[in-house]
Amino acid sequence: YVHLGPLSDEVDPADMARHFSSSTVMLTLQGLMRRWDEDGRVHFKRWFDEEAFRLIDILVYSEEDIHQYPQLTEEIKPLVKHLVVTNGREGGTYYHNGDSYHYDTILVQPRDLTGAGDVFAASLLSALPLVDDDVLKAVKLAGRLAGYSVTRAGVDSAPTKEEIERELNNLK
Repeated sequence: YVHLGPLSDEVDPADMARHFSSSTVMLTLQGLMRRWDEDGRVHFKRWFDEEAFRLIDILVYSEEDIHQYPQLTEEIKPLVKHLVVTNGREGGTYYHNGDSYHYDTILVQPRDLTGAGDVFAASLLSALPLVDDDVLKAVKLAGRLAGYSVTRAGVDSAPTKEEIERELNNLK
């Protein structure tokens, strides 16, 4: 299992995916869709690489990441095997083989949203071997664990062993 999570378009996802052709490769898109101006401010950058989308097994991004390019989801759906579009406290949508599946997160009082997407991505990829590579189950688990993460700040936002075990048991 390989997670490609570029921060500032520093890697070529298609090239990297080819290096890991015998692995499940997940790409989180956020770092490919931003640029910095001369004052250090971050701006949206349109990024689309059909070859990369076809080589990637799982693509993850948030509604917020594409707010200036809302048609991206429709353009990508036929290209990528598994697409997950997160939407914060609203959960998100998993697309596969022309179907879409909504998933929920847990209802919590958020303390710090920083890192929730990272927890989601790490949880999704880490869950795959635990759920026999059932991406929908892994997505549901990741959504719930990301929900726990926003109730804490910093390193403490990582899901606890007890939270992981509880939510894994809830999947069955």
